[in-house]
Amino acid sequence: MKAPSYEKYKDSGIEWLGQIPAHWETRRIKDVTDKIGSGKTPRGGAESYVDEGVMLIRSQNVLVGKLSLDDVAFIDDETDREMAGTRVLEGDVLLNITGASLGRCCVAYLDGLRANVNQHVSIIRPRNGGVESRFLAYEVMSPAGQCQIFETEMGISRDAVNFEQIGRLVLVLPDTAEQQAIAEFLDRETAKIDALVGKKERLIELLQEKRTALITHAVTKGLDPDAAMKDSGIEWLGKIPAHWENPRIQDCVELAVGFAFPSDSFLHGESDEGVKLVRGDNVTTGALRWGEKTRRWPEVTPDLEHLLLKENDIVIGMDGSKVGRNYALVRADDLPLLLVQRVARLRPNRGVSSKYLFYSIANPRFHTHVDLEKSDPAIPHVSGWSIGHYRVFLPSLAEQQAIAVHIDRETAKIDALIAKVGEAIERLKEYRTALISAAVTGKIDVQEEVR
Repeated sequence: MKAPSYEKYKDSGIEWLGQIPAHWETRRIKDVTDKIGSGKTPRGGAESYVDEGVMLIRSQNVLVGKLSLDDVAFIDDETDREMAGTRVLEGDVLLNITGASLGRCCVAYLDGLRANVNQHVSIIRPRNGGVESRFLAYEVMSPAGQCQIFETEMGISRDAVNFEQIGRLVLVLPDTAEQQAIAEFLDRETAKIDALVGKKERLIELLQEKRTALITHAVTKGLDPDAAMKDSGIEWLGKIPAHWENPRIQDCVELAVGFAFPSDSFLHGESDEGVKLVRGDNVTTGALRWGEKTRRWPEVTPDLEHLLLKENDIVIGMDGSKVGRNYALVRADDLPLLLVQRVARLRPNRGVSSKYLFYSIANPRFHTHVDLEKSDPAIPHVSGWSIGHYRVFLPSLAEQQAIAVHIDRETAKIDALIAKVGEAIERLKEYRTALISAAVTGKIDVQEEVR
């Protein structure tokens, strides 16, 4: 959409801000608010949480422009009385002030419910007649607000901000009536954008489901719709091609697990010295990742040679929240690599296609098997023995290769569509950010849009 500019502008006096509408002014947050504070962790930490009571808002509840109460914690009345100074009021602006979610901010709409915050969330309470809650939140969310939060030259850490630093953040303010008009405009327009983003994200989910279904069908039913079928012996699966076998993984691969390399001898950084180590952190869904996750071992001594990986080996992460769902096919440009403890290596025997076997473990049936085999819900882990006892459906090598080629081709089409939709989502998010920035810094006049 196109909106007009204001008739007159003036120099804001702030280099990074530039020109602002002539009737606007710059103020510090501390000059237009009655409270800048945060909460604390209740005595006893998470053990003090109850099933219902007073909400305790944590950083995971404060999203960009939205308060999410899906997994909100609760404290009892006594704990709430002890934390009386950190109660949240309707219309407070909440800002995450520590950790990876630093800078996320929203308005607290509580619908009459009582709430508190913990120490990772700041309460910013607008002064009546000073600044409108929604306008303040949009300013903090805008690039100008976020740049101030993360600007190291101002002495503000990338890991945390304190109340004094929050108070020094610069706002650009029209009168409250105009603030309300801008906030109403942004509420309406960002809701439209968010709805479009939601539809496209749902499309990605459907494409991913289609991708999974395609793989599962190919490695359990094959490509020939006229093939003779037999009972699989698995109730939910039904029939499989009559000529397929159903061996355990251990019968068609060389299965090994890695070595517990002492971490104090790892080589870090971007140096090419030594040999890269494949740790659980390096194994993601479908690929190995390096970058900051890279660790190296000084040299390959004869006693470690059996841990060297080869092209087309399959590696599976054996612990963590995504156990069984993190697996990768080793590529030539990954090598040389050494296998570390808690990562399993599957090296297919002659007559078994690595790519076909890779796709055989990239389906929900393998994930279900691992979920049933996990040893500890608190620290999920699966053994090499459990991986080895998973049964795959195995046609001839030629048919395996044909199926793998088919999956490669069809999933590439789906992946291209997913990437295209993902790019559209990013463009919408960029437009959303630009629209907020233009409105709250006076680059466009949206008042006529509201009337």
